[in-house]
Amino acid sequence: MSSVCFWGVALASAAFCLTAAGGEAGKAPPSELGRLLGTPILAKESSHGEMMSYLFARIPPLKCPKDGGEWDAIAEGLRRRMLDEVVLKGHDAGVLTDKPGVEWLDTIETGKGYRIRKLRYEGYPGMWIPALLYEPTELTGKAPVVLNPNGHQRPEGKAVKYKQLRCINQAKRGMIALNPEWIAMGELRLPGYDHYELAYLDLCGQSGVGVFYMLLKRGLDVLLDHPNADPARVAVTGLSGGGWQTIFFSSLDTRVKMAVPNAGYIGQETRYQHRGDVGDLEQCPVDQLLVADYTHMTAMLAPRPALLIYNEKDNCCFVSARAKPSVFDPVVPFYKLYGKADRFGYHTNKDPGNHNYELDNRQQLYAFINDWFAPTGTRQDKEIPSDDEVRTVAELTVGVPKDNATFYTLAERAAAGLPLHPLKEPLEGAAREAWCRERREALREVLRITPTSAVLAEARELPSEAYAARALTFKTSDGWHVPAVDVAVKGRSATRVAIVAADGGRAQPQRMVESLVKDEYRVLAADLLLTGECRPVGLSAWQVEMCIGNVGGRPLGIKVAQLMALMDYAAKTWPGRPITVAGLGRVSSMAAVLAAGLNERNRADLVLTSGLPDSLKDLIKQRATYTKVPSLFSFGLLVEADVREMRALALPAKVKVIKTEGDGEGVRK
Repeated sequence: MSSVCFWGVALASAAFCLTAAGGEAGKAPPSELGRLLGTPILAKESSHGEMMSYLFARIPPLKCPKDGGEWDAIAEGLRRRMLDEVVLKGHDAGVLTDKPGVEWLDTIETGKGYRIRKLRYEGYPGMWIPALLYEPTELTGKAPVVLNPNGHQRPEGKAVKYKQLRCINQAKRGMIALNPEWIAMGELRLPGYDHYELAYLDLCGQSGVGVFYMLLKRGLDVLLDHPNADPARVAVTGLSGGGWQTIFFSSLDTRVKMAVPNAGYIGQETRYQHRGDVGDLEQCPVDQLLVADYTHMTAMLAPRPALLIYNEKDNCCFVSARAKPSVFDPVVPFYKLYGKADRFGYHTNKDPGNHNYELDNRQQLYAFINDWFAPTGTRQDKEIPSDDEVRTVAELTVGVPKDNATFYTLAERAAAGLPLHPLKEPLEGAAREAWCRERREALREVLRITPTSAVLAEARELPSEAYAARALTFKTSDGWHVPAVDVAVKGRSATRVAIVAADGGRAQPQRMVESLVKDEYRVLAADLLLTGECRPVGLSAWQVEMCIGNVGGRPLGIKVAQLMALMDYAAKTWPGRPITVAGLGRVSSMAAVLAAGLNERNRADLVLTSGLPDSLKDLIKQRATYTKVPSLFSFGLLVEADVREMRALALPAKVKVIKTEGDGEGVRK
């Protein structure tokens, strides 16, 4: 990691020396300027409250209709919208209807009344999923089928003991059980399957959660292709991530006739308030709550039999006491619409009471299946002892193709032809104006940017011998408070205005601010959404960004709108002074360039960036981690523009890119 200095064009005497992260070199005690920039402005936890209010206001309420027929129509509309607008958005039209490829491999004859058939199926085009089919040895007529997704069992995956025992018991009871591997677990615990890497597809305008859905859909296709499968008796059950898969899939595919999710989900209002309940990115997919919350998805099971299992002292997530009022109690009236309240059950596990699918929970499953699917032979609610039949991971290994698709390869293929409307040079005159107009409109739409203004809500002077400084609080028209420090050299006339934002908050770019004020700038150093004082309490910033996307917002778009509002404020307050927009860090740099390009009311004269990627495609090529820069994975952003197009929209402003690593020249013009 190297440090380079940018001797700024148009900043005759200014020099900023930045580390590779765009921050300050060393950790010397804060200078007077550092003290000013770090002055607390907002009331403690006020930003966190605004974030929660933003999220809660966008959670759709669950309303019980007057009868079952009305709910049938509403539920069908929600299914269609979820698939079209959320789950399969941007995917090829045939992905839902194409039949999966299947490769049948070895068979394990157990001699215990069932066999285990190894197979691979093409869960998503090019992505093959190892699986095990537990099949009764003697099958006559039609038999119930059970899809058994697994959760976050990283080392063992599908071979985890409790899942083997569940599938063995299903087969011994005359059922056909499919035990598929889950991506990033077991045999698929490989590079390119991390759940947060679905964001690479989101960036390319293809819903990453759609891959998760299709792995289940095609698994059920395999089960129902079995000659003995009874389509009237189809169940899905799993723990944790498997419980999430159960509710997400079963609510959207009515071929499922019974759902038994175990500790896999909760309503989003409760989820947003508890770090342990937030879950992975697929559990908070982009735009989900523009259509339905998990409360709606639970109600969409009605009147099909459903048993919600939760654990009294769950050491992972979704404690029973939180889950019941969230997703069970509100849905009971929906089952009553059909006169089927007895089909909707709830079980709190107390032994062992932690995050588990152990004996008590498994026996609840067997009894519930027996209640609603006619059992083969004598009813048996207790588990059939089978511990000595549990096999090793090696024995149950199926194998994965060497060229199996991953989120990497799927995203690289999707990104190859993007953006759809690249800047083609030479482009001049009316043609260029038309291209810019179209790109600006498309970017505002994809980033969900609406006209936003900022008013100065509070200002107070900050004592200083060297600087004229104020602590400012802006209130934007869309409800956010933005803290900023207004600073200039005392006694010197400021001829230009700079608005500075940094990924690490407004205290981070001290050297840059120092250089700017010495060069006759008045600087507004601001904390944008989820930076500095605007960070959440009790949650990670990336978790809140994920939740903002979940309710239909775009964190990057909010940050850009805040910068644009500050630009407008600066132009009105200090008219005639050229405006510079500066961003330190990958996200703030991108926001600065976008703000300069999209603000047609008050154009920037200069844009300074540190850490700006050469291309959004670098996020995929360099395997960028979602949790570090979630804003940059804004859904469909790469479809509309790459960094080259964004920089072109900022013209005639000069865009200076301060390279902090791997660039000997230091600046790209």
